[in-house]
Amino acid sequence: MKKKNIFHIALFVAFVALLSLPWIQMKTQFVKIEPLKGAFNIAEKKPLTWQSYRDGSFQKSVEDYLSDHFGFREWAIKTYNQYIWSCYGLWNKTCIRLGQDHWLYFLDDVNDFNYGIGCYDAPDSASLMTRYVNDSRNLYWMQEILKEYGVSLFVCMAPSKSMIFPEHIADHVPGYQCGLPKAYPYYVSRFKELGLNHIDFNAYYSQLKGKTDYPLYYKFSSHWTNISVCYMGDTLLRYMEGLDGRRLPRLHVGQPYEAPAVEPDNDMMGVVSVWFPLEKQTYLYADVSMVLNPRDDRPRLLAVGDSYCMNFHNMVPFDSIFSQYRYWYYFHDIERDPNRQYVEQVDILDEVLNIDYLMVIWCPINIYKLGHGFPEQALINLCVDDSIVAARFRQEVAAIQSNPAQMQAVQDKADQNGWRLKQALTNEVYQRFYDHPDQYFEELNTNAVPTSRNSRIAETRDTLNRRGVIRRQIQNDTRWSQYVKRKAEESLISHQEAFDNEVDWVLQHPRMSQRDKDIKQCVIEIYTYEPGLSEVGSKAEAQHLTLDQAVWAEARKQSKK
Repeated sequence: MKKKNIFHIALFVAFVALLSLPWIQMKTQFVKIEPLKGAFNIAEKKPLTWQSYRDGSFQKSVEDYLSDHFGFREWAIKTYNQYIWSCYGLWNKTCIRLGQDHWLYFLDDVNDFNYGIGCYDAPDSASLMTRYVNDSRNLYWMQEILKEYGVSLFVCMAPSKSMIFPEHIADHVPGYQCGLPKAYPYYVSRFKELGLNHIDFNAYYSQLKGKTDYPLYYKFSSHWTNISVCYMGDTLLRYMEGLDGRRLPRLHVGQPYEAPAVEPDNDMMGVVSVWFPLEKQTYLYADVSMVLNPRDDRPRLLAVGDSYCMNFHNMVPFDSIFSQYRYWYYFHDIERDPNRQYVEQVDILDEVLNIDYLMVIWCPINIYKLGHGFPEQALINLCVDDSIVAARFRQEVAAIQSNPAQMQAVQDKADQNGWRLKQALTNEVYQRFYDHPDQYFEELNTNAVPTSRNSRIAETRDTLNRRGVIRRQIQNDTRWSQYVKRKAEESLISHQEAFDNEVDWVLQHPRMSQRDKDIKQCVIEIYTYEPGLSEVGSKAEAQHLTLDQAVWAEARKQSKK
């Protein structure tokens, strides 16, 4: 009887332990599991407030959070996906379309090829054409302005899997089904009319199809193959030579060899999230080396683009070819920079002027949002003086604050995104500037290439200029830069004005004691630590001080400890 009880107790303990494993894994991650591939939003818990409890949003956020974070979630999803595919031939991924002979396509890519999916962002043909005209014009203006400073801009048009291999799409609809003009053919024609530098790899891949001894696309990839990009790297360099007459290094591509898949050659299998591939696939690779001649230049390159640039980034030795190389992924993340992670941390004016080549690279599905706001932001920085931006920023903030309906819309955005109200207001003003720069700055409201220039260009171009040196130090220090932008939000002034104020402050304090340095560091830490800043903000209200006065007082108090 006792043995039977021991067995039941052991069975119960084992059962409870098994049930507890997902919770333990969620809390401790004691088993290292490779994250699932693909783009998706992971739910986060909302803070518990009386309002969120009453309206049920807190309970819903906890439910969504547990659904996205429970232990061994990755294994559970892959097991389920494998089960429904192996037993029923079904997908759990609506974003992927299974074509003939197990070719995989992203649904957006197929829909764009058949219907022009990007066109649906515009209500009518006139609105869409306005966007196309403005986007191509802005890039052309950038090209012509940057020429003045010795920078060669060009557009690299990456290929599209559905355009190169439409015959494998299971539900391919011959002919174009949308009444609105597609972006890719329009831009190819418009770039030629404007004289905008561009290299069209989509057309080139169409010519190469069936004529190479290496694959242009794999069945399970959404991007051009890594091995094809090895050969395209030299093609790209020769094109760049023709822009300004420089002599760039040559590339040597070794003999192809088979190897396990390297991202993104099987990226879609990662998104499908199954245990076993649909079929065995052979992947080819080649070693690429730089052949440097004594007469060759090693210029500076900034690449701004989508994930198609990642193949160049991984397979071609850009770090060796160029003396300075940066890659801004979707104009958001920064690759190849040990100090900075996001584009918002950099001074765009400084970045675009202190390079030799600017490559804007997008594939056809992404050129409906050509540049993802980069050309517009760059033009404002190049053509509009910081003082004018600062004044216009204050005017727009005042206009929004005086309009209850607009302020309510800003408050709604703040609530939806978990932003502070001043942060949401700052974001709203900048978004308006970037969406319609010509409506806010008369310098850009012209039919010809803008002739006005930001007075800070001279400071930026002069690497020995004291203000420029200090500004770069601030920009390159993540915490310091965050502090300046947070001060801008609290004061509701433009980032440009806030950085100018900070440079002025540094110049006014050339010789600081160690205690003064400690106080300044404390100020930066308070401004960039949200709970600490909220606490100081409460003290400021109680003592009838400005936030900045309260922060400095708190910093002096802490520095004495």
